[in-house]
Amino acid sequence: MKFDNVLVKKISVYFMIFIVVFIIGFSLLSYGVISNPFEKKPEDLSLSQSEIRLKKFKSFQLNAKILPGDMKNKKIIFESDKPNIVSVNEITGYLEAKNNGVATITAYLDKYKDIKAQCLVIVSDNDIRIEEIILSTKRVYLQVGNQYKINYKILPKEAALHEIEYMTGDPKVATVDSNGNIKAINSGTTLVVVSDKVSGVYQEVEVNVYEKLEEDVPTKLELKPKNMTVSIGGSNQIETIISPEGANSDITYESMDSNIAMVSDLGVVTGIKEGTTKILATTVNGIEDFITVKVTSDIVKVKGINITNKNMTMNIGDSKKLTYKINPSNATNQGVKISTNNGEIIRIDGNKIIAIKSGEAKVTVETLDGGYKDTSKVIVNKVSRIIEEKDINLSKNNVDIIVGGTDKINANVIPSNATYTSLLWNSIDSSIATVSDGLIVGKGIGKTDVIVTSVYKSISKKISVTVREQEVQSISLDKKNANITVGDELVLVKTVTPSNATNKNVTWTSSNPNVATVDNGLVKALSVGTTIITVKTNNNKTALCTINVIENRVPVSEITLDKQVINTEVNDQIYITATITPDNATNKKVIWESSNPSVATVSDGVVEIIGVGKTTIKASTVNGLSATCEVIVSGNNKVVELDSISLDNNELLLKVGEKKELHVTFNPFNATNQNVTWESSDTSIAKVNANGIVKGVSEGTAIITVKAYNGKIDACNVTVKEEVSTSSDGIIEDN
Repeated sequence: MKFDNVLVKKISVYFMIFIVVFIIGFSLLSYGVISNPFEKKPEDLSLSQSEIRLKKFKSFQLNAKILPGDMKNKKIIFESDKPNIVSVNEITGYLEAKNNGVATITAYLDKYKDIKAQCLVIVSDNDIRIEEIILSTKRVYLQVGNQYKINYKILPKEAALHEIEYMTGDPKVATVDSNGNIKAINSGTTLVVVSDKVSGVYQEVEVNVYEKLEEDVPTKLELKPKNMTVSIGGSNQIETIISPEGANSDITYESMDSNIAMVSDLGVVTGIKEGTTKILATTVNGIEDFITVKVTSDIVKVKGINITNKNMTMNIGDSKKLTYKINPSNATNQGVKISTNNGEIIRIDGNKIIAIKSGEAKVTVETLDGGYKDTSKVIVNKVSRIIEEKDINLSKNNVDIIVGGTDKINANVIPSNATYTSLLWNSIDSSIATVSDGLIVGKGIGKTDVIVTSVYKSISKKISVTVREQEVQSISLDKKNANITVGDELVLVKTVTPSNATNKNVTWTSSNPNVATVDNGLVKALSVGTTIITVKTNNNKTALCTINVIENRVPVSEITLDKQVINTEVNDQIYITATITPDNATNKKVIWESSNPSVATVSDGVVEIIGVGKTTIKASTVNGLSATCEVIVSGNNKVVELDSISLDNNELLLKVGEKKELHVTFNPFNATNQNVTWESSDTSIAKVNANGIVKGVSEGTAIITVKAYNGKIDACNVTVKEEVSTSSDGIIEDN
């Protein structure tokens, strides 16, 4: 009996412990302190609204739903990323608008934080959206380590629905914070995008980062003339005035439309085709000025020239710029030749006059077109005491550049108070490198020396110049920005300059691959948003394109063909028409393919019958819909008659002994009989063989005729001239 009482007591104790543990465990499970291993995880969480617009001080009840619907008793937490704009009760989802702006409300499950949903809340006093963002500048130049604040204004000014955000294309070059402060990190070029999160409107700022310079930066840039006229093929020089004197004179020139006019690194404008464009010049610190260029097809002859500074008084060692005006100002050939009657008194360096010795001299400017002349009198004052130059100090003695590259040599006479401080520059081989005022320009691969000489004592120093193979100078894309829809693709075409660059390999990157990816220039839109596509060369030249991905609003719902079965013969040509539904579908692109190309091929609905057999022609849309047509080809050969023939050239200019081939196009292209004969109207002037190869025999004109089996013909007028040669002064002469 005693044993039984002890056993009962033990069982009672164990039972009580079990009851206590069960109650505690149930409580912990209920409050989510521990997880239930048998509990099913929810699949998704959705909100009653994805976007809400509220006025200030208004409220809204945001509701959340757990999927699947039988999931209950799950705790949902609500959070606002900007509670100063919109506050939210973390348990109930009750919203209150505090201030104008945009906030994102995030709801998530307390136990499963990876399951969440978001709602965009826009608080504004009106429903006016931004239509345009205007930036204070489109281009910024910064030294490494410096900063720049982006300033902007919005149109219309009263627009309240907006939230401006910033994004950089290459954070290794420059970063940008949420307030628009750009910080230069490393030398290079990138884009900073200023966009409105609500309307999708955006603008771009090109950021150029360079290493710190020793020279003083410019404070003013002026271009002359403000309006320039050049003819097609003609050239004209832009005059640049930089203040203060002695400031960094490096200028970058850019044509707003290089199809109309091009501009060289030295500011020489060349007309390409008729039209009007602007040439933009930029200093190293971002100061800009521009001129307007009009290109005409007329050749404007020079009618005169006038020197504006006809009487100059100089001291020994001084240098002055000779200024002149060509009449008319839009003359096609603006070239001149400048000379002096006394090289002992003054020397001519480009359009600069350098005083060498006291006395008088005359300067003559002569136009290359028409030989018009004007003169200027130069008086060089005497000096009572000459301080001779002892040496020349150079910033560097060796220069290593590429073809088309430049390097600036700073040179000064020692002592600094020498009477003659001017220097003369000369390149031993100008085919490899040229020099002007210490600016060395690479012209061809090789090595040469640049000699700098003092004007009085003729003290000389040598700079060794090495010019290497051509590297990539710039890269551009055919688009700077583009809008595409989700699911669409876009091909970006790059252009590497110069075209003869040795290494044209590039890499492509997307700043936001969740929005769009890029592979060898092929951009694929994945989701709504903005990204910057960057293409970079091996020497870190870059070009950028801003991609704005929008929703594909009208998908294709059906594709049908006007033919389902075709019975035909070899050599036939058939047209199949595809109809897309609805008619206003966003992307109506059709992809054609043949299941058996040995029987028939297809391109844009045109089916070419090749051989006997069966094939299926399939037309597909970009969203995967398709329609088919069965093609059955019998063994009979269809005779296709020839309608006409044509030559690729109807006018031909040959030198004596020169050969060129003429090519025939048959219409239709699959005509059964494509045999032709060739004939020359005068074989003493031009001959033609059975393959259409024409050879110039002697000076004169002849007609080359090609004739088909059914009498269809075409002809080419051939003019044969003697050889031409070029004289040493560049004038083309007839032999």
